[in-house]
Amino acid sequence: MFSIKTSKEILNPLRVFVSDKQHLKLFVKATIGDSYNVPTNAVLSSYEEALSYSYPKDCVIKPTHMSGEVIFRRAGSSVDFTKVASWFDLNYYNWTREANYKSLKPKIIVEPFIFGTESCDDYKIFCIRGQPRLIVVDTERQTSHRRNLYTTDWTLLPVELACPPGKDLPKPENLEEMLRLAGELSRDFSFI
Repeated sequence: MFSIKTSKEILNPLRVFVSDKQHLKLFVKATIGDSYNVPTNAVLSSYEEALSYSYPKDCVIKPTHMSGEVIFRRAGSSVDFTKVASWFDLNYYNWTREANYKSLKPKIIVEPFIFGTESCDDYKIFCIRGQPRLIVVDTERQTSHRRNLYTTDWTLLPVELACPPGKDLPKPENLEEMLRLAGELSRDFSFI
């Protein structure tokens, strides 16, 4: 990752394009089909739009131009507009020096929960030249964040990455499909 961040590859137009969560959905639609995208309720281009939008009582709110930031709204809970305002004021590049984020326009995307509001486990598949190599699963993000690392054959690795590991999770029934699709989506990148 450091090599990519310090090379011209970080500014590859496709990498820059997919760094924006709204644009990523266009890439997913064109590459593997729109049925693999989480539906979009709204894309809000200004803080004023974010303030006046009527948010669904259950939804996921996140910036399109950053990584790792999210608000989970459940049962009509209040929206943290201080956090939302900070997203519009932040250029993620200034924080991480990942130049692919430098030119992205700040926007907010609102999406529905797709697997219910109780659990928001997050599966990430790290790929090298279109080949899945590592699976990272984040759980309990809003309470006691846990992170497990698995091989592609679902062997739990005895390592820790920024968060303590959680309990060993059952292998997803659709793991082979997940890996195949990750390979298709990553084929134009050295690492993603």
